[in-house]
Amino acid sequence: MKKIIFEQVGNIGMVFLLAVALAQTVSSSTTGNILFGSCWFFFLVWTILFGLLKWLYSKFGKKEGYDFMDGEFSSRDEREKVVSNRAVTFAYKATITLLLVECLVFAGLDIDSSYLKIIGIFFLSGSIIFGFLAYMLSWIFYNLKI
Repeated sequence: MKKIIFEQVGNIGMVFLLAVALAQTVSSSTTGNILFGSCWFFFLVWTILFGLLKWLYSKFGKKEGYDFMDGEFSSRDEREKVVSNRAVTFAYKATITLLLVECLVFAGLDIDSSYLKIIGIFFLSGSIIFGFLAYMLSWIFYNLKI
């Protein structure tokens, strides 16, 4: 269970920092000039640090069945494969439902176009974060249930 929480928290942090960096770039850039702000540095540092932590966890977390390349889908036994499959199915259904609702809300918004780009970035990144949370929580639920 630790490997799932570790992987999902890292993924959520990465998506959040990417969304903030993208919003900063969209809000500060002009038509002919793209500006990368300081948030890109934090995103890059987090990505490198998380990759290093994943590698270290795969070297020292062998007893939990964590593999660097498989990430949260690495499993020790057949039960973990079943739990992962159920959690993925739940997370997929929940994320698709949220995206459909967001499309309806997004279509109904009447906002200035400069804010529309930033709202789109946060809607999409929020959906991805929701999917990671749904996977993590459903994995924990099914792990305790089975």
